[in-house]
Amino acid sequence: MSERPPASEQACISVLQSLFDQPAEIMRGLAPKGWAESPLRLIFHPTAQQKYEQSMRLHENLRGWGKKDAQTSERPEPQLADFTTDPPDAGNPMDELLELLGDCTWLIFSNNHSVFDADGLEYHLGSFRGSGGFIADFLNEHFPSDSITYDYMDFYCAGAFSFDRADTTPVFDLLFRRMKAIGLDWEYSFPRTMLLDLNGLRKDEPADDPAHYDAAKAMEQQLEAERNKADVARFQEKLDEVYREEYESAKYKLPPPEVRAYRTVYGKLPDGFPQI
Repeated sequence: MSERPPASEQACISVLQSLFDQPAEIMRGLAPKGWAESPLRLIFHPTAQQKYEQSMRLHENLRGWGKKDAQTSERPEPQLADFTTDPPDAGNPMDELLELLGDCTWLIFSNNHSVFDADGLEYHLGSFRGSGGFIADFLNEHFPSDSITYDYMDFYCAGAFSFDRADTTPVFDLLFRRMKAIGLDWEYSFPRTMLLDLNGLRKDEPADDPAHYDAAKAMEQQLEAERNKADVARFQEKLDEVYREEYESAKYKLPPPEVRAYRTVYGKLPDGFPQI
């Protein structure tokens, strides 16, 4: 968690205004041949082959549960013939562009990453859900659309199921160039899973009430809590080991699009990203 002092809400809005400024110009830069011809359009309108492959992945994942759910394991395998490609005029190009910008902005500002200026102020848009809502409210107010009203779910965990359909590096490149132009920098947070031990929240008996106190039961509960605490610690150590292995491995793998774009714009890898 960053210890930088937070910038004001209005300052954060001003940053988003700079990032989303002149969307028609952004459209021309990212899709010079028009949105219908842009690979980025596939994020919203995948090809029949992409739809089929995604459905197959889901089918394989569900089949992995077949031993527990016979009905799931008997579902027929998807066929390519079941899917079609959307026509070129499907969707609203400007709405899709703005949503894509919002998704990429969420990935920069959320995910525990930090955006900050030369004075050390952090431009924090909120929690994972809160930052999604912040971006949604911003777009609804500054770029109202007749066809869509955004909410936090439109940006929460952005791109998790769609960013593999096209290379989003150019979008991140544009955003980082605009961030750099207004004096902002970015610190990366490598993904890490932490367990939350809720044993201390369990209360089976009223506290400090002699009428409900049972010494044997209290001892049993204490022993159970200690066992659970040890189990949590062991599991967390396994997660920490996985984290260390993935962190080390990331030094020698192709970075994600946002990191590649940052490196192009700032001439270095972001602080926090694994470095050789």
